[in-house]
Amino acid sequence: MSMQISDLVNQYQNSLAAGSEISTKTKGVEQLVSTVSKLEEGQVFEGTVNSIKNGTVILGLSSGQNITARLDKGVQLLQGQSVFFQVKSNEGGVISIKPISIGTANNPTLLNALDAANLPVNEKTLNMVNAMMKEQMPIDAKSITEMSRQISMHPNADVQTVVSLHKLGIPVTDGMAAQFENYRNSEGAILKTVDDIVSTIPQILEGDEVSKADVLQFQKALSTAVFGEAKEVVMTQAGLQTISSEVPASSGFQGTQAEALMQQMAEVSQEVAETATPQGATETTTSEHVSYQIMIEGDEAAQTQSAVGQTDAFTKLVSQLDSVEYPKGSLGNALTSASYQELNQTISQWPKFAEEFPKNFDASGNLVLSRDGAAFLADVTTYFTNHPEFTKADVMKFVKSMGYEDLVKELFTKEWTIEPEELTKPGKIDELYQKINQDTQRLQEAAHRVTDSSNSLTQTAAGIRDNLSFIHEVNQMYTYVQIPLQLNSSATTGDLYVYTNRKHTRGEDDEVSAFLHFDLEHLGSTDIAVRLKHKDVRTEFYLEDEISFQLIQSNIHILEEKLNNLGYHCSIDVINDSKNVNFVEDFLMKDAKTGGSIQRYSFDVRA
Repeated sequence: MSMQISDLVNQYQNSLAAGSEISTKTKGVEQLVSTVSKLEEGQVFEGTVNSIKNGTVILGLSSGQNITARLDKGVQLLQGQSVFFQVKSNEGGVISIKPISIGTANNPTLLNALDAANLPVNEKTLNMVNAMMKEQMPIDAKSITEMSRQISMHPNADVQTVVSLHKLGIPVTDGMAAQFENYRNSEGAILKTVDDIVSTIPQILEGDEVSKADVLQFQKALSTAVFGEAKEVVMTQAGLQTISSEVPASSGFQGTQAEALMQQMAEVSQEVAETATPQGATETTTSEHVSYQIMIEGDEAAQTQSAVGQTDAFTKLVSQLDSVEYPKGSLGNALTSASYQELNQTISQWPKFAEEFPKNFDASGNLVLSRDGAAFLADVTTYFTNHPEFTKADVMKFVKSMGYEDLVKELFTKEWTIEPEELTKPGKIDELYQKINQDTQRLQEAAHRVTDSSNSLTQTAAGIRDNLSFIHEVNQMYTYVQIPLQLNSSATTGDLYVYTNRKHTRGEDDEVSAFLHFDLEHLGSTDIAVRLKHKDVRTEFYLEDEISFQLIQSNIHILEEKLNNLGYHCSIDVINDSKNVNFVEDFLMKDAKTGGSIQRYSFDVRA
């Protein structure tokens, strides 16, 4: 690879004539051209590949200048790539250079940049400047000093994370840094924190400093303030909305396209839910609860028959847990056969509980499986409050039971998920985010009343609120929605990415491209790519499991028929392969790394 000295010198002289300021700290090609007659073999400089055409490459320098070089055969460079070059020779007016790999510790550009900013040379500062260069950010003294200040303020955050947050325009806080790392590691789903919350509750309540009254106060807050149906949904954090129900004219993302895309997403979600449900698992019951009437007569034989009848009734109830679909938030939807039997046995030992709270029991004395879980939890809390003979240990036995764990997990899942048909209603996703934000705030308050100091539960709740803030910040630049979905009897997280066109503002005739990801109980990893232009829809399902592929393939005509009935001309392919998309690298940083413009698109949430 070679370059003409005359071109280089002319560019340098023209730059000086135009009044360009050349930093005395720059040791790159600017200094190289001023001492070209003394240039020696082995000198190193850096350039960014701006273009490659017909064997000629244009390299961009840190000063903003461009130089032209001729590519020899076998040299492989990519447009946008930042490369270090070493001088091979300087003979006859031609400089021969070659691309080289160089470690950060001996990188002259990094060292010079740190020297200009009067910063020490160490692993962290070298990584900082290197990360800034990779993100195509300026590395002048002011920029480096400011970045160093931010990194020193967040010593536990990864250097690359802090630089990336700056690049994206997201406020740098410990919470934002932690969420960025979670999303980079595909751990950003809000629903994944429910297990952490459920396992943490008994831990913070069983401490010696926590009294029985404290435990009951926490349980009351949980059943009424967090799980209670009567609470209002209020905005507790300004600007939490992620998606506007109206589309700004300047965005170029037309409302009809947005509504169509979101409508198709709802249809796809519902169809995936129906297709993924195992045979025999969709049976429902319309009665308030399943009960078995047992006539008790006055003689001993009848009493014996009654006990047998109760046993038979209980056995039937247990068997129905696997075959009947109970309402969300109910005992039947929460409990397994093992936890139901354990809970039934536990409360049977509580004197007068059935008498004082009869709505929880059927005629045979068993727990009503369709009973609302939050109401049941409130009744238990009231019962323990009214019976001082029960100790804290008695209360904690219930709190640490399988039934309690299953019930609390079910209630959080109910509160923090949305069903596919609700996605077609404007504002539902924002309403869900507001509810989660409010619930976690109240959970934090309840935990703080139990223990004054910060504990694992308050930290988990704060992390969820940071997650919501992170989603909000991302949506200032991109269109991304995390959708905690209730698909039949199971919950999952859907991630919806809407890809922008980096080169121009989207017009009415342009194609809209989106990507939807699920991790489903019966189908496994399921990815759906959608392209929409007017009424033409192209959809691709990616399934990495052969059985799941066959299941979707054999039922895909149902979705196609539904979309056709909605007026779309659709083409659907089912592919037996995975399509892994990393939220950070393949979505957030996709525009940033290419230097493309970032556009903000809002669209109707009816998707």
